[in-house]
Amino acid sequence: MRRKIVEKGQVKWYAHPIGDVVHANEVIAMRLHEFAIVEPAKSEMLCADGKERNLWEMPNYETLKKFWDAQRALQFQIEMFIAKGVQAPARWKLGELKKKLH
Repeated sequence: MRRKIVEKGQVKWYAHPIGDVVHANEVIAMRLHEFAIVEPAKSEMLCADGKERNLWEMPNYETLKKFWDAQRALQFQIEMFIAKGVQAPARWKLGELKKKLH
């Protein structure tokens, strides 16, 4: 098992493919390449709820939000995760930004 450690004070955003995972992974990899992210990071990570998940690291919240908004059009599904400091990634929902970052 690989567990990614996040530097203290840093916020990381992740996409977790659900549903048709193969299609979702293909869409995410293709779109990250289009966003000029040459080597997208996909890792098996231990999340805050104790479950291991394959998460795609996003460069920032804005990129993750683009994926969220494109789900219907590109016919894929994701869950959003956030990690602050050395915390394990936790499921995140729109509207929780201020609560999670403070």
